[in-house]
Formats: sequence, structure tokens, C-alpha cells
Amino acid sequence: MNLDQLSLKKALSGILALSIVFLLKSPAFAQAPYPASAPFHAFFGVETMDEITGAKVVYENGTAADLAREDIESLLGAFWDFYMERFTRPYTEDVQAYYTFVFYTDEGSVGMIDHRGFVPCAKFGQENYLWYRPYIGNARNALYTASSHVAEKYSALAAPAEEPPYVPQRDVLSDYVDGASAWALPEITQAAQENILPLEFAGTYGTPISRGAFCLLAAHLINQVQTPSGGNHPYDLSLSLSALLGDKGQDASVSVSFPDDEYPTEAVRAMYLLGVVCGRDDGSFDPEGAVTREEAAKILYNCAALYESPQPASARYADDREIAPWARESVCWASQHHILRGIGDNRFAPKDTYTVEQAVATMLRLLRHLKPPA
Repeated sequence: MNLDQLSLKKALSGILALSIVFLLKSPAFAQAPYPASAPFHAFFGVETMDEITGAKVVYENGTAADLAREDIESLLGAFWDFYMERFTRPYTEDVQAYYTFVFYTDEGSVGMIDHRGFVPCAKFGQENYLWYRPYIGNARNALYTASSHVAEKYSALAAPAEEPPYVPQRDVLSDYVDGASAWALPEITQAAQENILPLEFAGTYGTPISRGAFCLLAAHLINQVQTPSGGNHPYDLSLSLSALLGDKGQDASVSVSFPDDEYPTEAVRAMYLLGVVCGRDDGSFDPEGAVTREEAAKILYNCAALYESPQPASARYADDREIAPWARESVCWASQHHILRGIGDNRFAPKDTYTVEQAVATMLRLLRHLKPPA
């Protein structure tokens, strides 16, 4: 928890959790799948504050108060044009802690911003929800400042509320798993519900997975293994990777650069520092390069090695001689544990490319190996 959050928590320690309800003239949400980023006002389906007709602050104890127009505009103005980033995580009880903002349209559509600035816009399977939040930086500080002001001002004016707290019910998971092969759909759906499916993979399942994308998938796996609650949002991901780097004696602040990727993604940087992936022989990283099946086996093996000592295994394929020496142990281990096996006719096809859906399916199997279902 940062200083801003601690200060806000102290300021609101005597205030019950609340919700702020905005009445809008236009439909709040565009049709799924939701965009990777959009300004706040576009995400909620409005262009100007004139479209907002009113607002209520609703406390967790069941009381509410109408907000004055100047407070509505002051509150929304704090993050009106900030861009949002998306992630998935469960809808937990702490959503109602301190305060939330719940938006209504005259058609009855609703949306929420919780006390952390997170927007649970729809269900994402049985347990998860698709969320958005403003990018980090001034957006976070401005939102905390504006919302805490509203909480303090209206806490003494609240009367019994007429409506319970809002929980989104629309499930958009199917929009993000559409296009997967029939054999892979159950595992991709389960990967989404287990919170290891990157939203960026939507619509790409039949294409070869890139090295950079595989790093992102591995980072989601690590976040799930590291986080007992299964939470997954940009800050959880950063914390999980930093914690694991520290556990392995690595400095999480170390910069990494390649001739062809001067500023690698956080996932690539972490997977490289953890030894899950390595660069090419010429020193490049080749983030857009396709992953081969033997490379996939090596990455899966290295992910497992972060949490256990993989035992020697054996497996025999008709094309054994085509498997690179550096990948042989990984291929045998992945095969023996039914994580990544052959393609038929007792062949492993080590040099073949590896599709996104194959990568997701095998990463789910690795998750079950590391964290067996209760």
C-alpha cells in the first residue's frame, strides 16, 4: 500500500463504505469485447458531463444522499479524460470498502468504479470479472482526493437508500474465447476462469505464439501461483514478479535491454531475469519471433523450476534426434507430466511452431501441476 492509499485510509477510517450513483442519459457500456484502452467518458458511453443528470452517494450501511451538481462535476473532472487499462480479477468483498461509484442510465444499465479506481464492467466466467482502471500516476491521486472529499462532505447527510449495491451480471467471457478450436475451448475457458488468460490473446488462438506473448502468459501463471487470492491486475502482476525476483536473489529494479528490444515489456524483463527465457545467439531477444514446440517445453520446464526441482524423466519419440540437446530434458519432463506431449504417430515435432491456444492449454496444465485443484 502506498502513502496516498495509507493517507486516504486514515482519512476515511471513521466513514462507512459508500457508493456514488450517477444518472446518465445515454447507454453506459459499448458492446463487448471492450477496447484495450479508452478515455473514461467514452468507456461509460458519454461525451460530455451535460449527459449526467444526477448522482447519489450510497453508503455500505444502506444510507444515501443526493450530490450537488458542482460535486458531481468536481468528482468526474478528476479522471474524465484519463485512459483506462483492463485486467481480470475476482469481485471480492473489499469492493465495497470505503466507497464506490455506481453509474446508471435511464435505460437501466449500470456500471461501477470502486474505491481503488477499478471498474468492474462485466462478469468474466463464474468467479472473475473484467475490470478497467485509470492508468497509474496522477489519475490515481486525483481520484482518491476527489472521492475522499465527497465521502467526508456527504457522510452526515445520508438517509436510507432504496437500492442495494450494484454487482454487474453480464458475462462477456465468450467474447474473449471466441475463435478457439473445439479441442482447446474448454481449457482456454478454464484458463480465463483461473485468471491466467491474457486479454490480449482474444481472436489470436490459432496463430503462432510469439516469444513476447509467451512471456506474458508465463507472467500471468506466476501471478496466479504467487497470489493466494488469485487476484490479477497490473499492480498485482508487478508485485508478484518483483517478489519472485527478490526470492531468487534478483534485483527487481535491474534494467534489461536487447539490440532489437531496447525497452522490453515487464513480462519479458522479468522472465529473462528469472531465467525462464533467454536471448537469441546473436544477443537479440526477437520478441515477435514464433515459439517452437521444443522452446515451449523449455519455458514450461523453467517456470516449474521456479517452484520445484523437476525430477529427471524419460520419453521416446520417433523424431528424438530432431530435439535440440538443450531441450531434451524439458521435452521429456513435459511429456511425462502430460503438460506438453506429442502430436501423433509418436512424433514430438520439436521445430514446429506453437499456437496461442496450445500455449494457453499447456500453461493451464502447468498451473494444475503446481497448484492442484482442492
